[in-house]
Amino acid sequence: MKKTTKVRFIFVALILIALAASYSMLYLSGGKFLTEFFFLCGVILLSYLAGWPGSILVVVALSSGFLYVEDFQGELVRSNYWIAIGFLLLFVTAGLLSGYLSRLTKDLHLGISQYVRRIEELEARDHISGTLSKKRAADALELELQRARRYNHQLALLLIAIDGFQELVKNFGVDEGKRILLRVSEIIAESIRGVDIASRHGEHQFSVILPETPLNGAMVVAERIRRGVEETKIETGLGIKLKVTASIAITMFPDDAITNRDLIVLAEGVLKKCLEEGGNRFRSSRD
Repeated sequence: MKKTTKVRFIFVALILIALAASYSMLYLSGGKFLTEFFFLCGVILLSYLAGWPGSILVVVALSSGFLYVEDFQGELVRSNYWIAIGFLLLFVTAGLLSGYLSRLTKDLHLGISQYVRRIEELEARDHISGTLSKKRAADALELELQRARRYNHQLALLLIAIDGFQELVKNFGVDEGKRILLRVSEIIAESIRGVDIASRHGEHQFSVILPETPLNGAMVVAERIRRGVEETKIETGLGIKLKVTASIAITMFPDDAITNRDLIVLAEGVLKKCLEEGGNRFRSSRD
């Protein structure tokens, strides 16, 4: 944003300088250069609007128009020949510079917009698993809950934890922990629909929002994920194949809770029970 502001400042400053100089000449000459003054204003403004390389056409067109007017008024055959040439050079310089600055400003705007969009995308995604961040998932859950209320639909929330994750990281290192998170996130993505929303919920947890899904449908998805994790051997950088399991909690809207926070808190409680029972299982709040 600072670069764009700087370019705009330079452009405005140049316009003011050019107009001030032209107005001074207009004032000192008693209005003699009124035509030149208006042509200069037109060149600067139209060139900026046309951008680059459109400003070239603007400069050519208005310069030709200026010469025609000067010739029509008989100015070119008088002693003002060199003054007219000087104004032509001023038109060309001011017009091309205005067009270039216009293009530069637009390019900077585009670059900044793309940069901001990229930052927003990075903030929306977990950098390890590629799933939505916890904050974005909370926003998505709230939107899906609003839609479920409006159309009187059910909604299921899955909370998934990798069993013994801290111990795995302790034994094999952080990098292997990241490898496990990535592979589990891939299994989750393979097990859900396109409309479902997966996210990183915590250090070793994921959440999945299942819109328009009853309890029995949520149980099918939960078992698919649990079995997919259990049957997958995750190979470490040392060639060791790790057996990983997952525990999954299921909570339902509107049967179990009706707010974003209550659904998550209830799911965390159910997940805790799964882990206490040894993990590698799923259960709902009704079990």
